[in-house]
Amino acid sequence: MSLNGRSLSAAIIVLICAAGTLVAQSERGTIAGTVTDASGSAIPAAKVIITNIATNEVVTTISTEAGDFTVPNLPIGTYNVRVEHPGFSSEVRSGITLNASGTVRVEAQLKIGETKTTVEVMATVAQLQTSDAKTSATVTNKMVDELHW
Repeated sequence: MSLNGRSLSAAIIVLICAAGTLVAQSERGTIAGTVTDASGSAIPAAKVIITNIATNEVVTTISTEAGDFTVPNLPIGTYNVRVEHPGFSSEVRSGITLNASGTVRVEAQLKIGETKTTVEVMATVAQLQTSDAKTSATVTNKMVDELHW
């Protein structure tokens, strides 16, 4: 193989490696979870309402037959998640922080009751990601401005 051929091969390998790195970086995240009743049985067709606290943008989805839901491609930020289904009390999880390339699980357990009853849980969701081995960190503009070369 000539020097030109080796250079071209090396350049192609570098481009392929760089493309994989670029695809892995994302400024978006996913909120996923499961909706169950008090006995642990899945609740299909539960309405899941996800609200971005900063922008008030709302995304709505419905749980599957297994009670699962996934909302990908959400901007990083802090969210409220409300889960409701006829015949059950709705449940609200507040202050869920979504980081870049992260997946946050929200497990909702609905209790039988009037649909007008709301259970609001004001707890911080642990940021332990168990769905994959990705790690990420949020870098603010201030942090970039304060870098010293």
